[in-house]
Amino acid sequence: MKKNYIITFLCIITGFLTNAQQDAFSRGDSGTGDWGSANLPWFYSGANQGDPDNGNTVRNFVKIGHNNNTTMTTNGRFYIFSILDFQAGASSDRIINNSGGGLSSSSGIYNLSAGNHTFNTPIGIDGTTVQFHTNSTGNFTFNDNIFINANTVEFGGSGTGNISVTGTMSGTGNITKTGTNTLTISGSNTYTGTSTISGGTLVLNSSASSSAVTVNNGATLQVSSNATVSSLTVNSGGMITVDSGVTLTISNNLTLNSGASMDVEETGSVSVTGNAIFKRNLATGSQWYLMSSPVVGEMYDDAWVTANSIPSGTTFGTNRGISWYDNATNTMPHAAGSAGHWRYMQGGGSGTFNDSQGYGIIRSSSDDISFTGTDIYSADQTIGLTLGVNNFNLVGNPFTASLNLGDFFADNGGGVIAGAQTWFWNGSSYDVKTSGSHGAFEIAPGQGFFVAAAAATNLTFDIADVSHTAATFQRQTSKPEITLTLKEVAKTRNAYIHYIDGTTTDYDLGFDGNLFGGVNHSLAIYSHLVNNDQGDKFQLQALPNKDLESMVIPIGIIADAGEITFSAEALNLPNGIKVFLEDRENNTMTRLDEANTNYTITLDHNQNGIGRFYLHTTSSALNIKNTSLSTVSVFKTNNSTIRIAGLPQGKTTVSLFNILGKQVMTNSFEANVVNDISLPKLVKGIYIVQLETEAGKLNKKIILE
Repeated sequence: MKKNYIITFLCIITGFLTNAQQDAFSRGDSGTGDWGSANLPWFYSGANQGDPDNGNTVRNFVKIGHNNNTTMTTNGRFYIFSILDFQAGASSDRIINNSGGGLSSSSGIYNLSAGNHTFNTPIGIDGTTVQFHTNSTGNFTFNDNIFINANTVEFGGSGTGNISVTGTMSGTGNITKTGTNTLTISGSNTYTGTSTISGGTLVLNSSASSSAVTVNNGATLQVSSNATVSSLTVNSGGMITVDSGVTLTISNNLTLNSGASMDVEETGSVSVTGNAIFKRNLATGSQWYLMSSPVVGEMYDDAWVTANSIPSGTTFGTNRGISWYDNATNTMPHAAGSAGHWRYMQGGGSGTFNDSQGYGIIRSSSDDISFTGTDIYSADQTIGLTLGVNNFNLVGNPFTASLNLGDFFADNGGGVIAGAQTWFWNGSSYDVKTSGSHGAFEIAPGQGFFVAAAAATNLTFDIADVSHTAATFQRQTSKPEITLTLKEVAKTRNAYIHYIDGTTTDYDLGFDGNLFGGVNHSLAIYSHLVNNDQGDKFQLQALPNKDLESMVIPIGIIADAGEITFSAEALNLPNGIKVFLEDRENNTMTRLDEANTNYTITLDHNQNGIGRFYLHTTSSALNIKNTSLSTVSVFKTNNSTIRIAGLPQGKTTVSLFNILGKQVMTNSFEANVVNDISLPKLVKGIYIVQLETEAGKLNKKIILE
């Protein structure tokens, strides 16, 4: 019965178009009545005066400009027009009811008013593309059937008014969503054309089971009720949100192109009948990336290697450019299938990308890498952490949306992750991210990273922590900070100083981040703690955001003999504060915070440690005479050796006292930049190290365990 009604409606519309003449009519009186009634509500002006409701006439522009007749009825007639335009004056809410008739447009229906206008009548789409636009603050609601035929209806507009379709959209045509407003679809849709979301938000409260859906850059598909679509493609910058408690069913393939984001909220789910495809662009060829697979069941084998342009090893031809990290053993470099802690896929081998595990992947060219599985992960995931020669574990974001790092730390406390810190590969080295300094950082979909296990326990990835983010890796800061850079030929490494209220000059859990210890470094720059130094290497040190001039930071380097260059970038420091690098071996002070300034030296031997370089922040010019014993570092390297770094050259006496004040050791020596002092056999406890030099005396506390 419904099918016959549709056919009849389309035949009548075809008859209308056969006799069409293009005229314009607009509201010009203050009369009352419905469309088609004896008391006509329209004034028609043109060459042919007469009934503007003549069903054989196509009216070019129908302009509603006043608030009269806020309820209209089609009264058994079909009205055909090019444009139906609600002018700014039509600010009252208006209802167009059906009485056995309908409307047909070849160009569009526009709301330029603040009124909310409701259509309770069927509408036929007659043009190639017909626009339903809200260009002001007023909304549109379409409660009856929309016949798209073989054409396209475009929902959008330049205003903030939203559009709701509760009627059924049918036919073989397409729909598109443009503009920045929201389109909500709630009808039982049967249209078989495509659905393209290119702007704003489309809220899907019902199925479009026969439609292939595409979400483009800057647009959002929000699934708010159980729904089915034929297929779903999300392009770079496109976003999908599946609300809590809602299931999205995809009858064919789900394709997430590089830069797409799909956030399945807690208790929401996705069911893919075809393939779930996730792509990520690896912008630089012949460079390693740390990745995880956000689809279920993807395998790596020779076919996957070939399809994704994964290279083979040059020294051992059976090695493939897929690797994983093994903290249990540290093999000799260049062994077939392994190098240090890294293990490589072998030619002819195969395996499945494990859930939440990170992998090292390299491609021979810059392009998209593709993972194809049976579904995506839409619930909490866990991975077991292991302890070994070291406690570093390579894991990865298993979700198709970004994972908030601060929330990730909150779910995995001190009993799971040691030091509240993670390490991310930047293409040439590892950058530390801590909970306190980087809580707003977003881990990209499919991104791998390292954690240090505090115990052999499960690490949790919580689906509630994911969200859409447009600029995962964009660096934004408002806090005072210094980035200190060390360059050697073509390699550069960074250390970071952050000035944050509430932190101290001692160790601050969640703010101070170590240099990554899971690999050997041929070049590195780091700092030691300003106070209570225990010998740890910090790539990131957080310090109080006050009294900057009182803090002198020991800087350590790992570098081979040859030329190295220091430079610095200072952001948001207090007015007048300057940044100086002290070189105690060369007795120099170099300002680094000015544009195009650096400090270049040639090392005559390999260096690995602190004691030579110090970073000063001060409002006055500095020279080497400004330094004092307060910058000397004393820490144990083990229970039988202490290291003293930063002493001025000359005779030094070191004495050791127990907690009762009894002297247990004394020794005199000619000080160098770094001095290792052997200790006698001592019981565990707290000891005081006393240093006496020509520059004065200094006491430091150490703990022997």
